[in-house]
Order: sequence, then C-alpha cells, then structure tokens
Amino acid sequence: MLKRMSFLFYPFLLPILAIYSLPSLQRMPVAYQPLIELFPYIALGAGVLLALRFNRSRVFFSLLLILGLYLVLGLRPGVNEFTGRWLILAVSLLLPLNLLLLSFFRERGIFTSHGSVRFAFLAMQVVLVWWLIKDANLNWLNWLETSWLGVAWLVGLQHGISQTAWFVCMLVVAWQVVRLLRRPCLVESSVLATLTVAMLAITQNVNSTSSALLFGLAAVLLVITLVQESYGMAYMDELTGLPGRRAMMATLMSLGNKYSIAMLDIDHFKKFNDTHGHDVGDQVLRMVAGKIGQVTGGGKPARYGGEEFSVIFPGKSITEVMAHLEVVRQRIEESPFTLRGQDRPKKVPKKGTKKVTKTRKPAEKQVSVTVSIGVAERGEDCTSPDTVMKAADKALYRAKSKGRNQVCK
Repeated sequence: MLKRMSFLFYPFLLPILAIYSLPSLQRMPVAYQPLIELFPYIALGAGVLLALRFNRSRVFFSLLLILGLYLVLGLRPGVNEFTGRWLILAVSLLLPLNLLLLSFFRERGIFTSHGSVRFAFLAMQVVLVWWLIKDANLNWLNWLETSWLGVAWLVGLQHGISQTAWFVCMLVVAWQVVRLLRRPCLVESSVLATLTVAMLAITQNVNSTSSALLFGLAAVLLVITLVQESYGMAYMDELTGLPGRRAMMATLMSLGNKYSIAMLDIDHFKKFNDTHGHDVGDQVLRMVAGKIGQVTGGGKPARYGGEEFSVIFPGKSITEVMAHLEVVRQRIEESPFTLRGQDRPKKVPKKGTKKVTKTRKPAEKQVSVTVSIGVAERGEDCTSPDTVMKAADKALYRAKSKGRNQVCK
C-alpha cells in the first residue's frame, strides 16, 4: 500500500514546491523574466524530442496537448472577449478529456496507424473549436458555462474555468487515482500531476511568470517520466522486477578492492519448463526472484540471464556472505510452488451461479523449487570482477555436482 500511495504523492512534490515559491518568484529581477518565459518551450521541446527518440506515444501526445494549451492561452490577450472565453472553455474542457482517452490506449508508436488516428482526432478538435468560434455560437458557450451547482466553495474554485470543465477534471482525477491504487504506474502518476498543474496554470495570468513556471513544470514531469521509464527498460528485468544484466555490469565497474559475487541457478529448471510450460516457468522465475530480492547483508541482486541470477556483495568476504546466501537458499526451498490443476477455474465463480457438482478433487500438486549457489571473492587469484564471476560459476557447478540445493565456495 505504501508503494501504491507513493505513486500518488511523488509526482506532486515538485508542483507543490513550485506553488509555494510563486510569491517569491514574482519578486525576481526583471532581467530574469525572459529566461522564465523560455522555460516552458525548452522543457516542452526537450520532452517532445525524447518522446520521439524513445517512441513513447502516451507522453508525446500529452506533451503536444500541454504545448497546444500554452500556445492557445498565449493568443487570449490579442483576441476579442468572445474568442477568449471560447479558448479558455475549450482548453480547460478538452485537456482532461484527451488525457483520459490517452489512458485507454496502449503504446503503439507515434508514426503508426494508431498514431495517425490520434493525430487526426486532435486535428478534428482544433477544427471543431475554430468552427464554433467562427460561427460565434453563444448558445453553446452559455450552456457550457452554466453553473450547475451553487455551492459557494465550488463557485469560488472556478477562477474563469467553467464548472463543467472542473467536473470533468475531477472525474478524470478520480479515475486516475483509482487506476493508480489498483496498478501503480509512473506514467499514469505523472500525467495525473501534469493535469493538476496545467489546470492550475490556466487560472493564472497568461503573461505572468507563475503561468510560465507551471507549464514548464508540467513538461518537466513528463520528461522525468521518460527518463525513468527509459532507465527501467535498459537496466531492469521486466519479468522478475530485479535489476538486469546491464545494471549488474554497472555495479561491477564501481566495486572497490573487496567484494564477493554469488551466482545462483534454479535446479532442473529446463526440465521443469519443458514439463509444465513456459507460463509456469515464468511464475517460478518471479517467485525465486522475489526471494533473492530479499537478500540481506548488503547484497545487490540481479538477473544474469535465463534461470541464472547473481548477487554482488560490495566490501564483503566469503565468510561474511555465506550465512546470508544460506538464508536465501532456505527461503526458496521452504516456499513450495503450487501447480494449478487443468480443471480448476482461473476465476472464482460469482455468487448465485450454478454450482458444478464435484466428481473429483481438483488436481493440484506442490513442487519443490531449489537453487544451487556458487560464491567467490576478490583475492590474489581473482583480481577483477570478470575472474571473480568465473570463479563463482565454477563454485556453482561444484554445488550442482554435489547434489544441488546448496551453497559452495
């Protein structure tokens, strides 16, 4: 639960700090004002380029929406009152709706058929808003600006944004919060914070430094998301959630003169995988990885490849790490893996549905999963991480030859 809640609070720390700093920002010397006005364009441009580089459509289109919003609001002072009202109404209503729609789409690339549909959808909205402004349709404008509830705090919250837009924004925020509590996701969290910051920025004076700062922060939040996602794809193993081989190599390059490396391998995994299928094999990998991830003694676990894992102990000798590795081995051995029977339903039947007469007990079977571990330390014969890993591999094969499910050095 703490992890899930962190996805709600973490992206909002930066905007909260910015809001508290707005009064002091207004007192900044005039010479710094041009830099602040350029901040949103620099942040948005950098974000768009990164999204293109990593082909992340969700963040790319979110940045396009923020950029379009900032450009549209910049037009407001130079237009008549009717056009200005329509612009504010359009951007404050369409921004949360578009961010909500984007949350339903999977990553399918930017310049693809799916991306073309999204480009066309955004272009259609631009044409619709332009047509309504050109037509000067006051009926639509008055209807959308209707105050549905006369609650004092809600009326005071409007700040030039229609009550309809606030309702839509609140619904989108509630939807995103529910999704985050069910499945924590950095992109969803950042988009939620971006929506909050952008809606707050709409209420500010367009030419003010506070508006420029808030729009810039909205872009920075998405840029940070791109960087963290890219790091995760490069350094984290998607299946097990452990650091991947690249992260392990980076750790090896930062080691000092004293360290130990352990290599762990799941016993008979190929036979297990061939017998029960790759889906069950993936579940075993995740279970074992979860236990290895709980290693104590300052160990840094990683998935080396296939069914093989590694644990690096910076500043520790073999004597100091043996007990910690033995705990890992015991935890895996004492966590039997339950195989689901083929006739067992994948979902629990709903109440009120007709019960199926049990003719036999579901075929469930518990299998024991064990690991063999080899460990080596830096010494006179092994002076580099590469040679230490080779020595740990040899120790691993000794553990297998002695009957598996043990730690050897």
